Amino acid sequence: MVSAINNQYPYYFNFMEINQSLIPDDDSYNQPPELINIDSLNGTITFRWYPIKDGIFPSNLKMLISGGLRYFGSTNLTIDMKPSTKKYYIYIYIGF
Repeated sequence: MVSAINNQYPYYFNFMEINQSLIPDDDSYNQPPELINIDSLNGTITFRWYPIKDGIFPSNLKMLISGGLRYFGSTNLTIDMKPSTKKYYIYIYIGF
């Protein structure tokens, strides 16, 4: 995926929150997240999510990430969106 993005090959990412809310479309984070880094050396793609309401981070929130390349198919990854008190990025490796 990293190589495809660097070579301007058509790709896509879709993000969907999985939460415990009973209200449909009650998202906690602004969508889509900001793509902030593509690291070819480590093969990582880094996104930054911003909460819709400052300081509000629901418990047990997960994000389903679907990424795909034309002609190669897609893959899904689910990550825990629990915020950290440390200042570091969540690195996501999506490989084919």
